[in-house]
Amino acid sequence: GNLLVSGKSYWLLVDLAKRRLVPTAKFTLRKPSDKITDMDCLKPAKINEPEGMELWDSRKIKYSDLDTNGHTTNSRYGAFIEDALPAEYRGKVPSDFKLNYSKEAMLDSTLDVYGKVEDGGKKLTIIGKTAEGCSFEAELYY
Repeated sequence: GNLLVSGKSYWLLVDLAKRRLVPTAKFTLRKPSDKITDMDCLKPAKINEPEGMELWDSRKIKYSDLDTNGHTTNSRYGAFIEDALPAEYRGKVPSDFKLNYSKEAMLDSTLDVYGKVEDGGKKLTIIGKTAEGCSFEAELYY
């Protein structure tokens, strides 16, 4: 009966052939929900890249990182973030976590993971970039 995790997400629909967003008005498989639920978590929002980011990790995207669309599956980004954390944050459980997916990381691309510790160690901003651009942005709060 104890709440362990709460979260909220926003999703986009993409036309796979055109690799473009599908406008909500053109999505006709079901009508949008009118249900609104208050959540006790951070609201999804843009994450800005702070000055002074440092390279924390660099990794090559492997076949096992991919989903059926041929780009890095969403669940792998959390592992990439966890692997890049400074030693003093490994094993610590954040009180809040925000992750934005910006651009797909493709097979054999190199993902450079940059980070910055802010607010006296209470906030970590982590950004993953490939040669094609920013792949993800994340904030962890402790």
